[in-house]
Amino acid sequence: MAPDLMLQLYAYHKQANFGNNFSFNSGLDVRSGFKFNAWMQLKGMSSDEAKEKYIELANQILQKNKDS
Repeated sequence: MAPDLMLQLYAYHKQANFGNNFSFNSGLDVRSGFKFNAWMQLKGMSSDEAKEKYIELANQILQKNKDS
């Protein structure tokens, strides 16, 4: 799966489960920074909306893989 899709799924998951309760350990690697940034971009999104977006994206990925 493409890294950008993985980041989107991660961010929707975090927003759905933790909302705007961001936590970041600056001592972590660059990959963790990208993940944190993707989550921060969803600031203000409701838990329900994040869940819906996650499901929509997952379905798109599954459909694409099915058609391939």
